[in-house]
Amino acid sequence: MKELNFPTFEKYANAAMRTLSDKQPLKEWVIEKGLTNNMLHATLGLITELKEMKEAVNNNDIINLFEEFGDLLWFITLGFKEFDLIDEADKIMNNIDDYDIDDDIEPNDVLNMIKATMFYGKELDTSVIRQFMIQEFYGLLTIINLVSGLMDITYRELVDVIMTINISKLKKRYPDKYNDMDAIERDLNSERELIKDFLDKLKILQTTCVEDD
Repeated sequence: MKELNFPTFEKYANAAMRTLSDKQPLKEWVIEKGLTNNMLHATLGLITELKEMKEAVNNNDIINLFEEFGDLLWFITLGFKEFDLIDEADKIMNNIDDYDIDDDIEPNDVLNMIKATMFYGKELDTSVIRQFMIQEFYGLLTIINLVSGLMDITYRELVDVIMTINISKLKKRYPDKYNDMDAIERDLNSERELIKDFLDKLKILQTTCVEDD
């Protein structure tokens, strides 16, 4: 296996969280019920990215699919840092065939829990959010593992490709660190071209037999 840019999940996490927003929208009484700003950010981002990943699959858009893989991973990473799961992430990532996991938490159930906390003052069962993050990380890695089987690349190398693409995109969007203007006025065409060039160099687009229109 070739040398990896991100041999550990922690190395990727440190690079990814450079672009974390510093916004803290939740009131103190909500936080006292168990919901933190990072937990909310991670959960909402993860659920929206799941939908965008499905759209990329439906559109047969490999470039966008790799972007969404990375975006999903970013929000999962935020959740893992919030729940102190960075070491657990390596266990999951490196033992995907043997890791035992429950995967029956629906995104809508998580949203309903958050709604009940934010608007009805209900105590949040954070263990459900924690398990949801683990579940979706495992699910993402399972998909990546399946995709790697269609390519001349190992599963772990493909995870590294996705991490590298994600960090490269974020460096292009935020040369220094997160700021609102760059978040709002992002150059999507330029970011897409960056991802396409990266996949072209690895001959991934040719391997998957998908052309960029």
